[in-house]
Amino acid sequence: MSDEYNKEIPPVSRTLFRRYPSIAHMRDPLCAEWNQELDKKLSSHELAELIDFSPLNHIFQNFLEVVGLPVSVIDFNARVLASSKWQRICSEFHRANKHTLERCLECDAVLSRKELGAKPYATYRCLNGLTDCTAPIVIENQHVANIFIGQFFLEPPDMDFFSRQQIKFGFDEAAYFAALSEVPIVAEEKIPAILNLLSGLAHQIAQHSLAEKRSRAAYASIEQQVIERTRQLQSSHELLNKLSSQIPGAIYQFHLRTDGSACLPYASEGLHEMLGVRPDEVRDNIDALLPIIEPEDFSHIWAAVIESATTQSVWNAQFRVNLPGRGILWREGTASPERQPDNSTIWHGFIQDISERKRIEATLAEASRQMEALSVTDSLTGIPNRRHFDEVLDREYARHAQESGTLALIFIDIDYFKRFNDSYGHIAGDECLRKVASIIAQHVPLPACAARFGGEEFACVLPDTDLHTAVGIANQIRTGIMDLRIPHTESGVADCVTVSLGVSSGPCVPNNTIATMVRAADAQLYLAKASGRNRVESIFLSGVVGTQANS
Repeated sequence: MSDEYNKEIPPVSRTLFRRYPSIAHMRDPLCAEWNQELDKKLSSHELAELIDFSPLNHIFQNFLEVVGLPVSVIDFNARVLASSKWQRICSEFHRANKHTLERCLECDAVLSRKELGAKPYATYRCLNGLTDCTAPIVIENQHVANIFIGQFFLEPPDMDFFSRQQIKFGFDEAAYFAALSEVPIVAEEKIPAILNLLSGLAHQIAQHSLAEKRSRAAYASIEQQVIERTRQLQSSHELLNKLSSQIPGAIYQFHLRTDGSACLPYASEGLHEMLGVRPDEVRDNIDALLPIIEPEDFSHIWAAVIESATTQSVWNAQFRVNLPGRGILWREGTASPERQPDNSTIWHGFIQDISERKRIEATLAEASRQMEALSVTDSLTGIPNRRHFDEVLDREYARHAQESGTLALIFIDIDYFKRFNDSYGHIAGDECLRKVASIIAQHVPLPACAARFGGEEFACVLPDTDLHTAVGIANQIRTGIMDLRIPHTESGVADCVTVSLGVSSGPCVPNNTIATMVRAADAQLYLAKASGRNRVESIFLSGVVGTQANS
């Protein structure tokens, strides 16, 4: 195990790549000068008006960290609307040079659409030599943008092509080929699965956009009419009913009297579809709504009504209704208040069905949650991965530093694991890793963290744990793994699988940095291996120079 404190190991599938990507070196295209220049020149894109790209950028970055491939939404002007980070060869070379940038923009704006045609997705080689995959985002039968996954090779790169390109455009040779070496080679047989995922993701984005578009279109066409015309149409219910019958929702007046009672003086027939009551049932009071609106939501609605009446600001609420035979559905209401001469308030508003939007939001939220979970979980063993270990260590160190608490680390290495793989095969090796991880996790309960550090190496963060306790836990792990009696005839230590462990513990003070504690635990692990393996070595870090002690 290296003594460098490196946080750059991505959870990449072993079966997807023939050469792994280097995620740590990737760059964010959204802040790139060329993309910002496009934003200045062009008007706002339709998708940007429909979608809050902040959570989508987060989902795309999680996708990159889990799958290992960049993903972006790009419009027909080659402007990046949402994205994960990109390969460095694209960000620092192909997009940084005027001539190769023109090639990139031509691929994004023209070549991708030409290759796509009427197909659900397409794979093609960009003009600068990398492979891209694209799928259309279609809203109401209109192709509005593309979603891309790319910046990889299907086979080892044509070095003559890239050498000519490096010379032609004056790229620094060493830096350019270093960036080229970071581009992954994807197993070609995995491309159909990637493209199906890409097409499905494009469909979800389109569905979400369409739901939002319809919602905004309905509200935009109605709100102004409701506010401006309510007074004019009060004397002509027939005309108002004709207008409201064309609206996918309900328009209404809500009157809050000075005694605190309320009613709906006017509501269109759409009220029955939205809230399950007829307009005449709520004309004098709102009692009929009480069993319809979810009790928890009703308290929030009423609080918002009182605030709107007090401040004379627009009222807005999303709430659930329980309609007989239809179950729980989501509604959204928006209304503008108008103070009356008697100091009561009348709102002119609109209620719409947002159940489909909520379903899509829940689907995207669950996808984001699953991506987040995958990004901090080791796919083989099921315990946390290196990324999660780093996050817990950073968090716990900061907390202990404020409270002057004692933190302990345990680093673990399976003895002669390469020999085990050579003797028993990689399938047995994977099963061995799973069993060892299970024992480690059993002895490191929350809020402590046990993680796979990489290969046959594991690491534990033990909050509020002194050296004596940490060494005890380490020995429990060591004996627990021996008790598994996993055969290992080539070990040289025992006839079964064993582990060596290094422990460091000490207060989180300035002289005991995270890097210091990690290096100390790593050094103790090496000492355990050098001293015969299948043992625990430990050290106390006092935080005072020259006073640390080995046990």
